[in-house]
Amino acid sequence: MNEVRNTINGWSMKCGCHNYITLFYDGKSVRCFDNDNSANNEYYAENIIAAIEKRTRMKITEIPVIGNIEDFDGLRFLKGGFKKGAEWLHKSQEQH
Repeated sequence: MNEVRNTINGWSMKCGCHNYITLFYDGKSVRCFDNDNSANNEYYAENIIAAIEKRTRMKITEIPVIGNIEDFDGLRFLKGGFKKGAEWLHKSQEQH
């Protein structure tokens, strides 16, 4: 398990139940995104990532993860379906 608890510029994020990404600033919840809401395309991972990057002005791969990176397994992507192993996030987080 790969646990990261540091924050960069106050930002951090956590994924719960492999569907909910919560963005934190200075340890306080700022916004929660529900990747399981299939009624609206804005809830696909690509759009959640874009919203987080816009809000933080950081690449999502630079934002520290609270808990385990494996919690991001199974996010639903519009292009590419489900991602296993948090491949899109794990490789960058290992370098920090």
